[in-house]
Amino acid sequence: EWPRALFKLIALVFLVLTMGVMASFPFFCLSMFAALFSINLATLIWFVGAMPLMAQILYGFFAPHGVLLQARPVLAAWRESLGLMRQHLAPALGLLLVIYLVGNGLTVLWQIADDGSWLTLVSIVGHGFVSTALAAATFIFYRDRYATLPEPPPSPQT
Repeated sequence: EWPRALFKLIALVFLVLTMGVMASFPFFCLSMFAALFSINLATLIWFVGAMPLMAQILYGFFAPHGVLLQARPVLAAWRESLGLMRQHLAPALGLLLVIYLVGNGLTVLWQIADDGSWLTLVSIVGHGFVSTALAAATFIFYRDRYATLPEPPPSPQT
């Protein structure tokens, strides 16, 4: 079971990277050309080109959860992640915002400890504990919201 899930996760990463390169390459070329005339225009083009990639990452956030928890194929997990984000966008964005703020806020706190002191060990253990709790929160969120998704229609038998 785990080797197959690992293979699916690697395929998912490859899919996301391939789609990201395909989506951003035209904007990259256009922004390089625009940089010859105006760096502000090039920055604007690059930002507009990055928006679909950011949306892709946001809507596909729960795809690994579908692969690991539901043993779904990569594309089915991606579709379910899209449906989950459509149906529960506000709570999912709230969860992601809390994860970002807690993770980065505590990273600043952990870095206050002097290198080589006993607080370094405390900060490493604390960071591991909090990061694991935040990752577990995403799995619990996915599990609870997955039950509310509509059942996909059966695929035709060929």
